Amino acid sequence: MIGQLSLVSVVFIALLGGVRASCRAPEGDMVYQIEVHGDWSPHSFPKQYPKFRPNAQFSPVVGAVHNSDYTLWEEGSAVSREFAYFANDAVTSKLVNSIKRDPGATTAFVASKIKTGVGKTSKTFTASRDFQYVSIASHLIPSPDWFVGISKLDLCEGGQWLQGPTTFDLRPLDAGTDQGFMFTSPDYAEDPYKPITQITNTFPDHPANSFYYPSLNELPRIAHVTISRVNVEPRVGEAFPEGPLSAVSEGPAAARPQPPEPQPERPASNVPSWFHAITNFDNSDEVELTPVDCGVTSWGRWGRCDDTCAVGVERRYRIVQQKPLNGGRKCDSLIELRICNIRLALKKPQKKKCANKKMKKERKKYNAKQMKKMNASLNNIYIV
Repeated sequence: MIGQLSLVSVVFIALLGGVRASCRAPEGDMVYQIEVHGDWSPHSFPKQYPKFRPNAQFSPVVGAVHNSDYTLWEEGSAVSREFAYFANDAVTSKLVNSIKRDPGATTAFVASKIKTGVGKTSKTFTASRDFQYVSIASHLIPSPDWFVGISKLDLCEGGQWLQGPTTFDLRPLDAGTDQGFMFTSPDYAEDPYKPITQITNTFPDHPANSFYYPSLNELPRIAHVTISRVNVEPRVGEAFPEGPLSAVSEGPAAARPQPPEPQPERPASNVPSWFHAITNFDNSDEVELTPVDCGVTSWGRWGRCDDTCAVGVERRYRIVQQKPLNGGRKCDSLIELRICNIRLALKKPQKKKCANKKMKKERKKYNAKQMKKMNASLNNIYIV
């Protein structure tokens, strides 16, 4: 009876081990390089673009190599306290220590910060059959709690390691730990934390939102990541190691191990909804201008009537909230005029003459460029 129980236990443990060790690649380990490229430029994101104190930049990139049980962050779920420190203030130490303590992760790595909105940083790491996933995150500076990253990217699917190089577009995410929606919003903590959400061109749905571009179909990428395999070659005299390393031989060329034939790029079937794989690298570095239309306030109230001749002129104004950028639609008229007593002006010729005189005087107050914008409204109220 004891022997039967032991056998069942062994089979059960073996099955558990088989479920977790899902990578069946011939190589036990694989070395990868991850490059994070910043695309946060005033051409792509002209609205409220941070130029000073601090300028637009990316925090150090924190990464974890782990198994399927571990989660660094996940869209739709609340973050850990350690990740909140990172998302709010770019504190890396607490997050790195939490990765090292978790049995589901084998490696924690940190790539240097990108000191400007456009630039790159990189790091090399090793994945294994038991730890085949990689996750990364980088805090957007300045921002309330916004970041970019990859969650649970499976580097080994279908019995083979990711061939690469493979590139992914990244767009901003809200960690759900702060209520601000502008780059320089003051700290206003969420309690409890809300789930991670993707920031879009219309969400949060408020004109003051730093990423609010309602005329676009979607936000441009703010960063992109390229993951590629690294061929590590041992020094002469060293034994050829098992795994993804390439051998170096002093013997005849025919005796040297030949590099494997290039494999067709494996489609990234595990790509989540918040980033998109790129297969065409020729245009990966092109930056398109993001136009921003002029934004104005609603019309103010009509002012007092200038009734010198009982048919005076009254005015109302509006102001610019957002200047047009990158070829966006220009501002319409900021002033509107009308006759106070149009019926009286139409009935009495002397009043009509007075009204025309008043309108001509108003035209001279504004330069020709502004009056050209006002023609549509003036033609509706100017008596001829």
